[in-house]
Amino acid sequence: MRVVPCIVMIGALAPIQLAAADAEEGARVYKDKCVACHGKEGAPLAPFAKIGVKDISDPEWQDSKGDEEIRKAVAEGTPETLMRAFSKELEPDQIDALVAFIRTLRREPARD
Repeated sequence: MRVVPCIVMIGALAPIQLAAADAEEGARVYKDKCVACHGKEGAPLAPFAKIGVKDISDPEWQDSKGDEEIRKAVAEGTPETLMRAFSKELEPDQIDALVAFIRTLRREPARD
């Protein structure tokens, strides 16, 4: 009887550990590949913003982009912008972790 709760507990913890590992990987990839243009918290420095680098922490930007759209932009780049393709540098699971991390950068909308 005591073995069952133990097994259930181990099974219940596995997704949490996996999610933490994904978040850690996404943060690492972001720091390595994205922070120079998009800034530490998703908002580019003024010179980058002036040349069109998106503020990916902006709630309006976050709401306007689906995960698949972000994934595609990371993998393939965005034509006629500075966003280059990373599909040759990152594995699909790294891109997925990065997309999840980008979602954590969403800042609260400004209140009127």
